[in-house]
Amino acid sequence: QCNIWNADGTFKTAPKLFCQAYTIHAHNEYSMKPIIYAALSEKNEHTYLTLLEAILAYAQMHNINLSPTSILIDFETSAFNAFKKNFPNANILFCHFHFAKNIMKHFKKIRLPEELKKEIVKREIANILSLPLLPPNKINAAFHDSVDVLQYVNPNFQTFLNYVEKTYIINARFNPLNWNHYATLTDRPRTNNQ
Repeated sequence: QCNIWNADGTFKTAPKLFCQAYTIHAHNEYSMKPIIYAALSEKNEHTYLTLLEAILAYAQMHNINLSPTSILIDFETSAFNAFKKNFPNANILFCHFHFAKNIMKHFKKIRLPEELKKEIVKREIANILSLPLLPPNKINAAFHDSVDVLQYVNPNFQTFLNYVEKTYIINARFNPLNWNHYATLTDRPRTNNQ
């Protein structure tokens, strides 16, 4: 059985009348294979719970043991909660690709084109994008090192830095332990987008 799963939704390929196409892939030591395709009408916790409960019911009817040890998902609290309720012993992690995508999306909103060309700014953004690869006890200090540099370069980076801090670092919407990949660097992929 495959104990490592990746789950991800896409909106571009969703069938008409549906909100998203959702897939669950399983890893073995050689490859990743899709095991579930679902068309979901909504993007909320109830919908994800319904999907996972249907999968578990099917598995039980066919004597299939589903006990993933690790599940990688995009940054959706509703999906996280649904997986946690149905697979409480699994280590559920948020995808590094989606972390970087979210960071860059908000970084581009600050509209400081001249600052964005500076090597020091590029380096500090790269450092922020690398936070998931650090030991968890080093994240806060590393982030604040980048904060100090970026604020020195231009105080207008503060809105972006506040977003990162509130979303990922301190009393964050997404707990750093759920997006940190340091412990998995040799065990599994860090992204759904391979």
